[in-house]
Amino acid sequence: MILRLATGIALAAVFVVLIWVPVLAPVFAAALVAFALIGAQEFFGMAATKKIGADAVSGVAAILALLAAAYFVPGLIAAVFAGGVAVVAFAHILNGKHRLAGLATTVFGMVYIGLFPGYFLQVHNLPEIGAGLLTLGIAAVVLSDTGAYFTGKAIGRTKLAPKVSPKKTWEGSVGGLIWTAAGMGILFVLRDRFGFTAFPDWGLPRYLATGVVLAVVGQIGDLVESLIKRDAGVKDSGTIFPGHGGALDRCDGLLFAAPALYFAATI
Repeated sequence: MILRLATGIALAAVFVVLIWVPVLAPVFAAALVAFALIGAQEFFGMAATKKIGADAVSGVAAILALLAAAYFVPGLIAAVFAGGVAVVAFAHILNGKHRLAGLATTVFGMVYIGLFPGYFLQVHNLPEIGAGLLTLGIAAVVLSDTGAYFTGKAIGRTKLAPKVSPKKTWEGSVGGLIWTAAGMGILFVLRDRFGFTAFPDWGLPRYLATGVVLAVVGQIGDLVESLIKRDAGVKDSGTIFPGHGGALDRCDGLLFAAPALYFAATI
């Protein structure tokens, strides 16, 4: 726990600086791309253990194209995604791995590691409130994860998804939602009473609703990564972060929360 906490604090400190210092926006984007590349290596590595015929080369190329589109030309991201699917499909035709499971896995990798984190780049680039929104989204997922852990430890009894993640409970999940709602209430007060204008000018109900949505999809993202690891027969997706495992272990909930945060802010 001490090692996990120390690693988490170090990562948080680095990303707080990258998120909030405007001149470092390109460095933040580069760091996110680096995370995505590490995550892609972990994902396609786990897929390789199942021998399902995913195509890592075309998958990584599509992931990079999606992240580039999200940063430079977000209006074209749907077109880039459609083109990426076509390229990946053609690569599967050429490489002789004519398996539906492999094609589906490669396309899922595009979505999971390319399309989803690309929404974080789009959020960060929103004028005036990008850094505040990104902080809000990360805080919601971290509070949900932390609240679920400690609540589950204290009173967890009813298993949430025992075949995927045996230690997670419904009580812990609800506790995570409560922690997140409390955190969103604090952010609202900071904006409303203390003039923290970097956070969005929303009413309290929208803060609470956004936080709960992010907490729910973040928990789903956590379970999805657990499903992938369990099927691949590994405990962690990687070993790059002491106490946390791999990039996917650290970012699983955030990946699913990214598009939810973007649409909550822009619809």
